[in-house]
Amino acid sequence: MEKTIILTLVMFLLSCTNSFSEGIRRPAVAGAFYPADKAGLEKEIGLFLDSAKKTRVTGRIIAVMVPHAGYDYSGRVAAYSFKQLEGRKVDSVVIISNSHKAYFPGIAVDDSDAWQTPLGLVKVDKVMADRLVNADEAVRYNSKIHANDHPIEVEIPFLQTVLKKGFKIVPVLFGNTRDNSYKRFAQVLADNLGRDDIIVISTDMSHYPSYEDANRIDHKTLEAIEEMDLSKLVGHIRKVQAQHVPQEETLLCGIDGVKTMLELCNILGDTGARVLKYANSGDVEIGDKS
Repeated sequence: MEKTIILTLVMFLLSCTNSFSEGIRRPAVAGAFYPADKAGLEKEIGLFLDSAKKTRVTGRIIAVMVPHAGYDYSGRVAAYSFKQLEGRKVDSVVIISNSHKAYFPGIAVDDSDAWQTPLGLVKVDKVMADRLVNADEAVRYNSKIHANDHPIEVEIPFLQTVLKKGFKIVPVLFGNTRDNSYKRFAQVLADNLGRDDIIVISTDMSHYPSYEDANRIDHKTLEAIEEMDLSKLVGHIRKVQAQHVPQEETLLCGIDGVKTMLELCNILGDTGARVLKYANSGDVEIGDKS
């Protein structure tokens, strides 16, 4: 059966018992990146999802790619991917990005028992996490890396809204050393993901060129991803870097997650990708096109 990856992108300009309360990762960016109160958060996500279209997708969705900027900038775009998962029963969600706070070798998996958002608690799949950590020496437990970073946290309220209750998460951050650990991690995922597991790749796109440059550069980035051509993506990134586009700092802040996704597709075979929505921060009401 064909397997599909859904992409939506944007430029950034559980119940549980008290028995493991000490292992809860508390919200780090609630009230900044998204509303800190339950009612306000539910309302905002509901509006985002209501404005997104559900697309007919052939095959099983194995991954979605979504932005993680503040909801004012990213929410309407991210909703297009999460809309495709409404009502789905999922066992575990592996959420992957690059650390935005630290540089370190390898890959950090959070070893908390659960993550808290204003919508409640979501348990970490400790069994899956153990399998990933034990499969490769580059993958290690490190909860400190996850404690104050945002790219994984901002995706969880959407997942709590669209998925059926009972799913677990595995939070994963790459350390920005730009090695080939993504290749090994893709194989680890291929060996351990179940049919009812999904992957969320959390990444924004261009930081922070003009509106016109962002559109030009990002659509070439999307083209390579939709073609599932990793070498084309890497070549495009290098070409843009060599051009020294004013204010362009990075094309994909979750680049290792994207590379992992594309490498996993090569391993699994018979996969396709579709871009559902693109926008950047110049497209929102409070946006600045400079």
